[in-house]
Amino acid sequence: MLINKPAGILSQRADTKEESLVEWILRYLLSTGALSKEDLRTFRPSVCNRLDRNTSGLIAAGKSLAGLQVLSRLFKERDLKKYYRCIVSGKIGTGDHIKGYLSKDERTNKVTISERPLKEGDAWIETSYRPLSMTDGATYLEVHLITGRLIRSGPTLLPLVIPSLEIINMEAGK
Repeated sequence: MLINKPAGILSQRADTKEESLVEWILRYLLSTGALSKEDLRTFRPSVCNRLDRNTSGLIAAGKSLAGLQVLSRLFKERDLKKYYRCIVSGKIGTGDHIKGYLSKDERTNKVTISERPLKEGDAWIETSYRPLSMTDGATYLEVHLITGRLIRSGPTLLPLVIPSLEIINMEAGK
């Protein structure tokens, strides 16, 4: 199943006190009879992808073990394409394709992209973006996450890739 996650809710629980999209899905499936409390003894439906709390967009979830396995495989093998759309401050006239190693300095909380890993654990990223429309002070971008890692650092990393960039709004899905 596909769910349009609103901004402000977690995809999965960070702790037991906070409700997430998974609990919404469970309530929905129980209330429609698509799932029984007895079913929950052997399988718990869950999400296959995640979005940051403040990002809205499509989340895929498996309501059966077979469905969850198929969706998870599609994400793992990158058979599903991930696109984000964001409004950014400034004019971005042309698109670009970015590849490199993502490195985060935990001390300064800064990220960089380099041609080679700077330290153990640096992850390969690949993404592209293109402007869809512009106004005097903002650009509406479509960002294709090829590896799925660029947006994880969201407002921190995109401005690094596109200098002088400030994210105003972000949504996911496509």
